[in-house]
Parts: sequence; structure tokens; C-alpha cells
Amino acid sequence: MGARTPAEEVDPSSATTRVEFGVYLRALRTAAGLSLRELAAASRANGSNSLGLSRSTIEDAELGRTLPRPDWLEAYLAACGVRGARQRVWKRARTALATPIVRDGEPGRLPRVATSDPRQLGVHPAIRVAAPGDQPGHGRRLPELPPYVPRDVDEELREAILDAAGHGGVVVLVGGSSTGKTRTAYEAIRAELPHWRLLHPADPAELATAVAARRLPRAGVVIWLDEAQHYLIGPDRLTIAMTRTLLDPDHPMVLIATMWPQWYEQLTTPPPADVPLTDAEDIDPYRHARQILTTAAQLVRLATFSQAECARAKVLADEDPRLATALRDSHYGPTTALLRC
Repeated sequence: MGARTPAEEVDPSSATTRVEFGVYLRALRTAAGLSLRELAAASRANGSNSLGLSRSTIEDAELGRTLPRPDWLEAYLAACGVRGARQRVWKRARTALATPIVRDGEPGRLPRVATSDPRQLGVHPAIRVAAPGDQPGHGRRLPELPPYVPRDVDEELREAILDAAGHGGVVVLVGGSSTGKTRTAYEAIRAELPHWRLLHPADPAELATAVAARRLPRAGVVIWLDEAQHYLIGPDRLTIAMTRTLLDPDHPMVLIATMWPQWYEQLTTPPPADVPLTDAEDIDPYRHARQILTTAAQLVRLATFSQAECARAKVLADEDPRLATALRDSHYGPTTALLRC
């Protein structure tokens, strides 16, 4: 008898149909050494019995009759011993199968995340330095952006994005000036949802018009809200009703937003309780923003470079002199130094 494949080595990334995904699920269960009955019992022991992991629903998923719901899949994976970052591989594969295909030639199509220009999404240009050995007219031409330095929050942020992709959701990345919010958010959606469509509305009115006119695909859309306060205040602001329309769990979309901490605190702080309610809009102008940010959004906070992030940047500095220059700057953090002209 051949050696059994370890559960952590079962990779569903190449699945292109529900049936193929089911084959990988069955391979995972086999690798975990669980029968249908044992898997159902293990899920009950994990407190997942309310999700309906019965023998019949497990068979339906493994035979490709149904594509499992995100929460059901999470419970199945946990029962098989797959947790943490390894679950994201399965969630990513499931999300790809659940996303309707929008052909590139269709009228009014949106660009795919993978082909979107990070500069147009708000990623700032880096400082200009010469590559080692460069002479005028010679030498290596540096790419527009330096290599991405993995951040400490990457796992948390990407997990939140995949969770939102399963049933629709808002993910807000909050960080101070020049902490790398936009680049971090861009790299996260490119890694997790590369084939999704991307809408980058110029202002809240454009977003409202697109929603009202039903110009968006029914699912599989990332709505990019860099500096999200601009979309959450003013007469055309994003309302909680519009947000709920976008977050239809049967046709999921992901709203990814970035914001400074000052704006987050201002928009989520309720008005004083002793103010007379003469005009609700005047007294509580951020009511919709607060509801969206506190009830519909997953919050991820981004700080300045940690020691671990600086160590990763030093490894990558051999590839790009801009990182090396930024790390040598004694007056600014690496992300701030990278952006200075």
C-alpha cells in the first residue's frame, strides 16, 4: 500500500469545475484518514453541526453536485485538520469557481484586478535613484515600483478579503500617512482575487450611478475605495442601503477601502447623547459611514515598518537600490523615505 498524501499537500488550485473541486475535497478527507461518518462527527465536535455537515451534504460537495458555502467549507477543512493560512488556498479556489465569467470582449466590461495599473489606483511613485553601475544611457532600468515588502498584516488582510469574497463584504485598511496602505491593499487583491473585475469610481456619485443603473456584473467585482472618507461623506455618499445592495450574499462583491486613523475615529464616533434631535442629518452627519464601518466592515490596522518588515526589506534591497536608500534614511521610516522626491 502506498504512502498516504499528507492533508496539507492536497492543493485544489487547479480545479476548474465543481466536480474537480469535489475530487480534491474527497482527496483531502482521505488524506486526513476520515470516513464520511467520522468527518461529520469531527465537525460536530468542533461545534459546526449547525452548518449541516452531514453525510449527505458531504457527499453532495465531494461529488460536485453543489459548491460548498464558505462557512461550510471552513468547517470541513477544520475537521480535516486544515487551518490558518492553508485554508486560504481552498477559499481562493472556491471563490474562483463561484465567480461568474465575464468575457473580455463584452460591452462595458471592467478591467481585471490582475491587469489594473497600481499607479491609477493611488499607489505613489517611489524615489528616483540610479541602479548600481548605471551610467547615462546605460545600465539596468528599474521597474516603476520597487518590489513589495511583505507586511505583518498580509495574512490578516488577505484572509479578510477572501472571507468577504465568499459572501460579500467591506474590508477597511486603516493606517497613517505613508505607511503603505494603498500598496498593501493592491497587492492583497491582486494575490487573492486576480480574475475579479475592478471598479475604481472617481467619486461617490459615479459609484451611485453605476449601482442604480445596474452597470456592474452581478458578482465577482472589487470596488476600490482608496481614501474612503471621500466616498462616505457629502450629499452623494455611500449609504448603508446602497452597501447592503452591493453585499448581496448570493452575488458577492468586495469593497476594499483605505483610510487614515483620524478619519476612521471621526466617522465612527457617535454624536453626544445630550444633543437635541432637531435635525438628524445635522446632528449625526456620519450616521451612514458609522453604520458601514462598524457593522458591515472588517477592520485591519497597518502600522509603520516593524523590525521584521525592515528585515524583509533588507533582503529585497539587493534587488532594488530604492529600498536600500530608504532603509539608510535616518529621518524617515522606509515607506515614507520611498515616497520622498
